[in-house]
Amino acid sequence: MKYTTIYICEKCGQEFRDDEMCKEHEDYHIEPKDWDLKKVAQYSRDSKYPDTISIEMADGTTVMYYEFATSGQKENIPLATENSKED
Repeated sequence: MKYTTIYICEKCGQEFRDDEMCKEHEDYHIEPKDWDLKKVAQYSRDSKYPDTISIEMADGTTVMYYEFATSGQKENIPLATENSKED
């Protein structure tokens, strides 16, 4: 009987057979600097849910997401990426 070990990226689910390749891949994903979204959510006057969310990432980049509705379904789509890193 043969066994295979599979390493899975905890951020996106991609599978790897090599633990170092998986670790390198996981490190590629940039996480938000702060997970407290209450202070970055922006609402319009009549909006029940946030219209936009601006998130500062660990590498200094700010990413903005906005609410987008089509055919009654709502999706969160990246609006823009603004590089605010100081070199």
